[in-house]
Amino acid sequence: MDGRVAIITGAASGIGEELSRGLVAKGWKVSGLDLAVQSPAADELSKELGEAFLFIPCDVSKYDELATSFSKTFQKWGRIDAFCSNAGFVDKSSVYLLNRRGSTEIPPEPDLASTDVMFKGLIYGTQLAVHFMRQNPTPGGHIVATSSIAGLYSMASLPEYSGAKAAASPSPA
Repeated sequence: MDGRVAIITGAASGIGEELSRGLVAKGWKVSGLDLAVQSPAADELSKELGEAFLFIPCDVSKYDELATSFSKTFQKWGRIDAFCSNAGFVDKSSVYLLNRRGSTEIPPEPDLASTDVMFKGLIYGTQLAVHFMRQNPTPGGHIVATSSIAGLYSMASLPEYSGAKAAASPSPA
């Protein structure tokens, strides 16, 4: 796998952070994208992984920012072999529902920030990945989306999260 290049969203913590470590250990170069411009975790990861890791601050729900991140990656390493759409978080609206069980008050309008990150980030990233993977010296690559059990079995108290993760889930057979 030496010389291959991956873009991983949500790379400053959790699954994205560990995936970055694992791929670099196998000889990959990784562009790690995350929201935080000043991220101690991303700084530590950059120091730990060295030249094989490029941290790019990016809001994946913004097409222009994601397109710029793909362009920087392709310009730096001349190829993109994998796109891992991993960024995600539980939305504030679902947290509200969880904390307000039994309430008779109308809940506030949902904040769709997590849907934008998980769904739009996947759609935008897939379109950009296909575009750049076609330009590889040998065209092709892999697209991987992190899902959740909540995407397969919807949870009433996590409607936004479940819906966004369902978009990244394979259809049950």
